[in-house]
Amino acid sequence: MKTMNWLTVLGLMLGMTTLGCGGSGSDDDTGSDTGTGTADADADGDADGDSDADADGDADCAEEWFDSASNLTWQVTPSGEEMDWQSAVSHCNGLTLCGRDDWRVPTISELRSLVRGCAAIETGGVCGVTDDCLLDSSSCYNYDECHVCGTGGGPDNGCYWPTEIEGDCDGYWSSSCVPSYSVAWLVYFSGAVGSVEGSYPYVARCVRSGS
Repeated sequence: MKTMNWLTVLGLMLGMTTLGCGGSGSDDDTGSDTGTGTADADADGDADGDSDADADGDADCAEEWFDSASNLTWQVTPSGEEMDWQSAVSHCNGLTLCGRDDWRVPTISELRSLVRGCAAIETGGVCGVTDDCLLDSSSCYNYDECHVCGTGGGPDNGCYWPTEIEGDCDGYWSSSCVPSYSVAWLVYFSGAVGSVEGSYPYVARCVRSGS
C-alpha cells in the first residue's frame, strides 16, 4: 500500500511545484467549497429537470448509487485506470454518466462518508482529516488513528465500503489538496486515510450531490 507518513510528505514536498487546486463550480474545483457544480439546463424538456433523455431521471441507472445517509450519488464502477490527481479532477468534471454531467471528485469528508466497517476513518471517526482540517499534522492527522483497520477486513470482499459499490480496495482521490506541499488526500478502502503527491497514480470515483 502506497501510503506515506504525513511528516515525511511535508518534508519531501517543500520547494516542489504547487499542486493546482482550481476554483469554484465544475471547472477543476477543489477549493474550500465542495465544488458541487450545477446541472445543465434540462436538455430534453421533461419534468425531471435534468439533462437526461427520459422522464424518470435515470432512476434505474445501474452505474450510479444514491447514499441516502449522505445525500450523495456515487459512480458505482470507478474509472478503469489509475491517474494523477489533476487528471482525476478533469475526468470527473468531464464525465457524463446516467444522463448527468454534474459529476466531480469528492472532498475528503465526502469520500470518508462512503467508508463502512472501519469506524476510525468513517465520518466522525477518530481520524481527524476532514474538509475543515487538512494541514495541521498534530490535530488533523495521526498515522495510528488513520491507519487502524486491517487490510481485507471490510464488509464487501474485504473493501471498507457498501456492497453496492464495485472496484478494487485501492486508494481513491479526494479533491482536498494542500497546495503548499503539492499533496492531496485520499482514502484507501483497504482501511486507511493518507496523503500523497499529486503526480502519483490512484483511482477516481466520481460523485454528485443529491439523487
